[in-house]
Amino acid sequence: MILSTVMGSTVEDEDRFVALINDAISSREVKATSAWRKAVKDTKGKERRRKAAEKESKEAEELAKELGVHDKLFGSKAKGGKGKGKGKQDGGDDEAALRALIQGNQAKRMSSLLDSLEAKYAGAEAKKSGKKRASTGGSGAGDEGSSGSKRARRKEAEPSEAEFEAMQARLDASRKSGGRKGK
Repeated sequence: MILSTVMGSTVEDEDRFVALINDAISSREVKATSAWRKAVKDTKGKERRRKAAEKESKEAEELAKELGVHDKLFGSKAKGGKGKGKGKQDGGDDEAALRALIQGNQAKRMSSLLDSLEAKYAGAEAKKSGKKRASTGGSGAGDEGSSGSKRARRKEAEPSEAEFEAMQARLDASRKSGGRKGK
């Protein structure tokens, strides 16, 4: 029960936990129960837990091979059947490999999400602006059609720097000529 509730614990931690609990019992911090005394003496149960952990480890390696992430999680050097030995020696490397794998998968998901959103909304925006031009251009109202297309153009994209300067020059020229006509 303790191994299943302590996060990240393995069957190799069992002896350490038993020692900690026995120390707490001897210092009278914790009361020993008959179930505890029976469980400590149960060597067959300990062996069953060890075998179950080995079986689970092998299943995890097989699943990692099926998913194509075995080398990233367990390293390129596959050991016989004990992936646990490597985990105890280089625990930091395993965690770093797992972290990198998870971050890579998250980046792929985010990229595909952004791609799908871009395809969905960029395509919809182009369709909307195309519909506006078609509907306003075919209406027969000259001023309304041209102002509608200007609005559509503004929504499409911002002009480049050169286009902006050219528009600015045209506006300045029209202001100067309009000011002279007024005098």
